Amino acid sequence: MRLTAYNLIMSLVWSSLCIVIFCLLRRNYNFIQKYGVFPLIAVLLLGLFRFFVPIELPYTRLIQSYDILPGIQQWSRRSSGLFSLSYGALLLGLWAAVSTILAARLFLGIALQRRAIAQLPRLDSEDAERAMEELLAGTKHRGKYTLIVSPKVQIPSVAGFFSPTVLLPDMELSREELKYILRHELSHFAGRDAWVKLFIGIFQAIFWWNPLVYGLRKDLDYVLELRCDARAVRELSGEQRIGYVEAVCSVIRQAKGQDSAMPNYALALSGRYGKSMLVERMKLVLSQNTPARRLPAFFVCAMVLFLLASYAVVIQPASEPPVEEIEGYVAITPETAYIRHEDGHYFLCVEGSFVTEILPEELKTAPYDSLEIREGG
Repeated sequence: MRLTAYNLIMSLVWSSLCIVIFCLLRRNYNFIQKYGVFPLIAVLLLGLFRFFVPIELPYTRLIQSYDILPGIQQWSRRSSGLFSLSYGALLLGLWAAVSTILAARLFLGIALQRRAIAQLPRLDSEDAERAMEELLAGTKHRGKYTLIVSPKVQIPSVAGFFSPTVLLPDMELSREELKYILRHELSHFAGRDAWVKLFIGIFQAIFWWNPLVYGLRKDLDYVLELRCDARAVRELSGEQRIGYVEAVCSVIRQAKGQDSAMPNYALALSGRYGKSMLVERMKLVLSQNTPARRLPAFFVCAMVLFLLASYAVVIQPASEPPVEEIEGYVAITPETAYIRHEDGHYFLCVEGSFVTEILPEELKTAPYDSLEIREGG
């Protein structure tokens, strides 16, 4: 198993293809209705795995590029005239600098969010507290949460990687509606959605120059909402699902025209999607045959074949060896050389003169396989 720059390039190509497949499946309502969003998450995880494991396997075959890659390689080694750096070194430096800034901004945003949550003005809400206690009654998560009701929060959200902090706005919601909203937010935490978005955020910071990553965030947010809805309503009856939809619509209606106060990883019950996407969400919630959290057999087989195929080929630059004008050098060709067979031995002769003995198994390799074999001395 080897790790080279060309393995990394191939990994980026294949992981980008996974992003394309993910975005296409996200737009296929019939697929999501039948199989749920877990296959989409699996495709995304496959892409991340393929990128972070850029190795060669025993069956990997190297394909040589004699035109495009060598040209890029030569250009990257040319001096840019700036600090005696090559173009390749400059591009790598720019890549690293921007990625570092974006990653720093990502983690700074998380830190600032924690600080902003700690400084939120809080309201007493007996209904919200009771709704949370009723929702968690009899579960191992009872008491392992922080609930904040604040006028500075415009839309229900949840923050936190290790323990949930649920943020609620000061809205007119019944006890039952509060339970549905809290169920949704806790489903975000149970699904580790914050961690998924964190890893994708790191991936986006590294590959900021890849246009595919910019469309990924919105699609990912929407898919996580669909997955959260499916988890939240899995054990609800048809009547309860209607109540869930009404609670979601009530929140979106009251929050219309407002933006969430919590940046980055406050995973909001969001109404920022278009009307058609919201309708799609609610239709999936009301569907009684919520898909189970498993992959169909044909999809598993397709993913395995995709993964194996992605390691099958690595493209590397190549060039023809230079022809050196050395005194006494003669190319081994059918016009200048032949093989003499004598007493079970094979000898290479060039322009009539003995050069060296060759092994029988070498007769099938270049350049000997193109030479005439002559018997005798």
